Amino acid sequence: MGVQRIPAHRGSGWKGTRGTASALGLDDSATAFYRYFFDPETPRLGAHVRLLMLEGRPIAAQLGLQRDSVRYIIKIAYDEQLADLSPGQVLMDRAIEEACGAAEVTRLSLVTGVSWMRDWRPYNRPVMTHWLALTPLSQVLLGIWYCSYKLLSARNRRVRRTDAEGTPPPARG
Repeated sequence: MGVQRIPAHRGSGWKGTRGTASALGLDDSATAFYRYFFDPETPRLGAHVRLLMLEGRPIAAQLGLQRDSVRYIIKIAYDEQLADLSPGQVLMDRAIEEACGAAEVTRLSLVTGVSWMRDWRPYNRPVMTHWLALTPLSQVLLGIWYCSYKLLSARNRRVRRTDAEGTPPPARG
């Protein structure tokens, strides 16, 4: 079963045209990519499509990859008309249960880190960050911003740690 079986409700819900516009089927080139990558005849990079069926029709779906011992869930979809029954959550629960029981899986990555994932209390691990600067000036500005960000982040971690310990930060001078 391939991408063509995934419930893609173009104009409805938070993934529709009035929401994030990330629903499968909204962007023809993205849909073509998913169809190619998740073609059941020639799966690529451990690509898999997981479906939750009701009376012979898909009501929730997940697109995923498995690389080495890590299983990634990269795209989800569900029938918005059945949102009160939480078909996406039911399918996610099954995916977690399956991954926990699979000897070849050491980690299940939900990849995107969005708020609905908090129900499962996942461990947050940064995967990768890419920066693209097109001009020399933007490279310099990006470098300054990044260094400032890292310095402020380190300072804030120190302050939070000392606040948690109840000790004042060391005096500078």
